[in-house]
Amino acid sequence: MARLLPARRRTVPDPFETIDRLWNDPRFAPRPMFGDGETHDVRTDLFEEDGTLVMRASLPGLRREDLHVEVDDDEIHVWGERKEDTVREEGDVYLRENRYGRIERRVALPRDVDPETAKATFKDGVLTLRLPIREDGGHRELPIDAE
Repeated sequence: MARLLPARRRTVPDPFETIDRLWNDPRFAPRPMFGDGETHDVRTDLFEEDGTLVMRASLPGLRREDLHVEVDDDEIHVWGERKEDTVREEGDVYLRENRYGRIERRVALPRDVDPETAKATFKDGVLTLRLPIREDGGHRELPIDAE
């Protein structure tokens, strides 16, 4: 007599979890059009290291004084302005790839962090944030220290 194997149950994925995963996936984040003059790309790395979330953002051409960081329990908001020293108006311009103007990036955090003990440093065009993980979060604007 043949034995029937129980049918494998398939679970239906939670649609809200799927939307959250796609919303926070950097591959699907909206990118500004090249040369829009308003906001510019801020490339980031976010990882966990010894109970701390670490975010590194590449911000070449910015000065520490022109940069701001706010941390909520579940989000980082980085913004600033890249200013052009001189504008060349004489003669022909053959190549113009450097962009100037406002930059901004919001990053949703995978874990709640403690904004009161968070640290921000800026060295060689790289902003590094160290955000200790905690169960109950908060909100604070971070001062940025030079390394």
